[in-house]
Amino acid sequence: MVRLFDSLMLTSILASGVAIAAPEFDQEAELRRSNCDNGCFDDSFPGGSCTNDPACMCNQNKYREAYFCCMANNCEEIVLSRSVERQHDECQARNLDFTFDAEKACGIKLAATTSSISSTEASATSAALSEILSTLTASITSDAATRTTWDKNAQDTAQTSSTGGATPVTDDVPQIKPALGVYSTPEWYSKAQDKDVSSDIGRLTIHHLGFKQAAEGTLVFAPLSFAGDTPRAILDVGTADGLWMRDVQSSIPESAHHKHTFVGTDINASFFPSTATKGITYVKQDIKDPPPQAWYESFDMINLRMVLIAAGSGDAQRSVVNEHIRLLKPGGWIQIGDCDRVCPTSNEENPCYNDMFACIRAVCQASGLDPLEAPKMKSWLVDAGLEEVQERTAFRSVGKRNADDELGYLAIKADLTIAKGFAAGAKALAPSVKPLADERLDTLVQDLEIELTETGAYFPMRFIWGRKPL
Repeated sequence: MVRLFDSLMLTSILASGVAIAAPEFDQEAELRRSNCDNGCFDDSFPGGSCTNDPACMCNQNKYREAYFCCMANNCEEIVLSRSVERQHDECQARNLDFTFDAEKACGIKLAATTSSISSTEASATSAALSEILSTLTASITSDAATRTTWDKNAQDTAQTSSTGGATPVTDDVPQIKPALGVYSTPEWYSKAQDKDVSSDIGRLTIHHLGFKQAAEGTLVFAPLSFAGDTPRAILDVGTADGLWMRDVQSSIPESAHHKHTFVGTDINASFFPSTATKGITYVKQDIKDPPPQAWYESFDMINLRMVLIAAGSGDAQRSVVNEHIRLLKPGGWIQIGDCDRVCPTSNEENPCYNDMFACIRAVCQASGLDPLEAPKMKSWLVDAGLEEVQERTAFRSVGKRNADDELGYLAIKADLTIAKGFAAGAKALAPSVKPLADERLDTLVQDLEIELTETGAYFPMRFIWGRKPL
């Protein structure tokens, strides 16, 4: 069984800033900041000093202070602030102490929130996990007034399409507007603000660890080798904060990192990490928009995990897959990770988990999204002419079903966040398409928490991959 801390990569999840609107992504500015950060790292840490010590930022204080002070003197203030916060989080995730006082070490004064950050070793659970948990719990237990406004707004816009032109699955299904009430739908992602992003990265991190655990540690299902001298170019679509890319990169010997390039795309640049990782770049890109011409036949592997539904209808999802196959080099691999959105256990065994999936399906269909395409995706790759097409099913264990108590408990909180959003969205639907009675929707989240704690559940995943002919 994969233990939580064996694969923990909790970065960029504790952001505390609250923005009025999602900031415009300034690629030139971010590149400038990234180059300044990387330049200071190269100037401050002797070559190879971090190769055999992944926790060098926590353990090698002398070089770390030189790195931070270099940024303080040569980079924009935001570069140092972001880096200090990021390293603080990473050391906490490793249960290691972290203390840095910019005024004392570098003779400068930053904002109070970032000038001095410290951590202490946790006795049972890391502080980073506690932050994730508290963020998710706060999201689940928001005050009643906010919830009332949320529901009313969704009701008021029940006839409004949310997909910007996506074809509805059925023409007579009333539309709702996810941005006003349905957490984690495509429009929610496109409009998410900084506070929302920090909360969702915690959930996505837990789900990533759960998917990895369910697949017994496998992240790359295609038989693609990173050994040898052949450089690989990898595209991760719907990357969020890039955790999948960073986890894959960490499995490659550090001496070979420079050979391989990773590109992550997402509809909302607010998810992108504030500090660059060498070999990884981020591009703001909507899955429904044509990719840059320069990308065609340029990637050795493309990863599409839990993102295709954002394309809309089943035909639109299939079209996106075909378009991304065109981005593969001859002999390149595409892999898809998606879920059936149907509870794999009976209603008698998991009545609440079944009801959660019923809400997900109803809200997705009302939003013009087809939630039941996963079983067809293998045939899409076959029909597209790919070779060596394979499929593997896996089940993310939630709550009592998980032998890792810690990850099982966190999975409960992550799934309750999803259940809360979709229960509210389902309540906003017209009576003819509402999956459950309002009374049931009102208590679903609290009933589900009991069920997952006492019984547990399985979240069904499919991983499909195939190779483009040479």
